[in-house]
Amino acid sequence: MFVKPEDFSKGILRLPSTQANDIDLQTVIDRVEPDILQKMLGCALYELFIEDYNTDPENEFSEERFKKIYDKFCQDDDCGIVQSEGIKEMLKYFIYVDYVNNFPVQVVDKGIVRVNAENSENATQQQMGLPLTYNKGVDTYAAIQWFMCENEADYPENNMQPLRPISWL
Repeated sequence: MFVKPEDFSKGILRLPSTQANDIDLQTVIDRVEPDILQKMLGCALYELFIEDYNTDPENEFSEERFKKIYDKFCQDDDCGIVQSEGIKEMLKYFIYVDYVNNFPVQVVDKGIVRVNAENSENATQQQMGLPLTYNKGVDTYAAIQWFMCENEADYPENNMQPLRPISWL
């Protein structure tokens, strides 16, 4: 809905692209997007969020409250700063981690095998930066939830579920 395979064609979240990869990537996108958004918003608010997005022919939100959490923001909070990179960027982080996490393995007719190239070796999750990438998604996820809590009257349907950062130590 929000993220497309071509969103991973350049930048720090660039993925190698082949027709087979694009199909697999779309499968990951279709699974991760609703899962993350339902946990972040709760089921009832998620349905309203998607409905509002789908009813607009320009794929923009008619309700200002949804646009506020979809777009990136930066706000001061007492002695700190709360930053959101926006819902699309957040989803890209989670999708990237889910997709790349399975790079070292392939599903073939004989089962699931680990890829072993002649002149290379598999990188660890830490070397691929997956924990840091995941945590960037968690940071925006938490910022959006913070914003909804600060503006609770605008999001009465929310049933937010927290996500915790992961450690790579």
